[in-house]
Amino acid sequence: MTNSSDVIVLGGGIVGAACAFYLAREGVRVTTLEAGRLIAGTSRACDGLLLLWDKVNDPEFELARKSFRLWHQLAGELGDGADDALEFTVSGCLALAKDAAQREAMETIRAKMVRWGIPSEVEWLEPEEIPRLEPHVARDLAGALYFPNDMMVDARRATMTLHHRAVAAGARLIDGLGDLRLIAEGDAVNGVAGRDGEYRADCVVVAAGAWTPLLLRPLGLQIGIRPRKGHILVVEKGPPLFRIPLMDTGYVATVESRAESLQIGLILEGTMHGSILVGASREYVGYDRTINPVAIGGLARNMVRFLPALAQRRIIRTYAGLRPASDDRRPFIGPHRARRGLYVAAGHEGAGITLSLATGKMIADMITGRETFMDPASFDPAR
Repeated sequence: MTNSSDVIVLGGGIVGAACAFYLAREGVRVTTLEAGRLIAGTSRACDGLLLLWDKVNDPEFELARKSFRLWHQLAGELGDGADDALEFTVSGCLALAKDAAQREAMETIRAKMVRWGIPSEVEWLEPEEIPRLEPHVARDLAGALYFPNDMMVDARRATMTLHHRAVAAGARLIDGLGDLRLIAEGDAVNGVAGRDGEYRADCVVVAAGAWTPLLLRPLGLQIGIRPRKGHILVVEKGPPLFRIPLMDTGYVATVESRAESLQIGLILEGTMHGSILVGASREYVGYDRTINPVAIGGLARNMVRFLPALAQRRIIRTYAGLRPASDDRRPFIGPHRARRGLYVAAGHEGAGITLSLATGKMIADMITGRETFMDPASFDPAR
């Protein structure tokens, strides 16, 4: 069996969903193919924070700033049902420093925000000022930065909403296809083969996250993406202990680090259902998604260090996912010069939820011949 489309998006996570969403809105005949069960990969094993301040370079920040605008726009388009469809909120974020070293890191973050021209989006809090925002955090902290404009969504619900909207605009969505491979003829990529037949298209967008290198390798193409495992703990419901998502400035160090060893930072995010998501670990262990007890222990100790009352709560679930970490901390977005018709949208590491909409918009603009909202050279897949 052969199916034809204008564009195939290979990967059903949030980046692939965003690509399909913006392409379909432009009237492009797009088919999204997913090897496994929909949203069974990285987009289900993550938090939903949308952040600007943790970005590590100028191109990534510009991409994030565009995405912020698009998230607001999407929530507005969905109207009063936005919370149901995305669980979108302007939640803010509070970054905590446990010691002098983390306080110094805060100064670097604040200076970066000033350089990017958004100093109004960060507020410095001395230790004695922190309890007015979050009275239950530890009382021996060295300071905090408050980011009032940061946002959050439910990553799984947001991914499904984008898929549903793409399908409503004419896209097709097919999952559970098993192993998929790119079809290359001459110097062009013009389809995808699966166990039920071939899917043909003028363009193929590989948005398979950490699995992107495995799809490109049979074509003799190398791309600087490695899987980077991260764990999430789910803490049982109870009386509210914090209102604003909490992080520590050590989290940024884990994002910037490319150390092979286990890295632990803090993310505490409350869900609309009352449970608490706890992260974040980072480690390079290939495609192994088994739970690392050392990482779980480190996350548990870290959450109690910053929010002591959590020592009285049970951890009810743990899971792990694989971030697609690029070697130079910039995602790969755009056409691959080595093969006509081949596009890549991957390598966002832990920022895929934040950057997904801007990535999808950039891919759609490129494929339809529109001018992109920023210079895409920094994200060149063949760099």
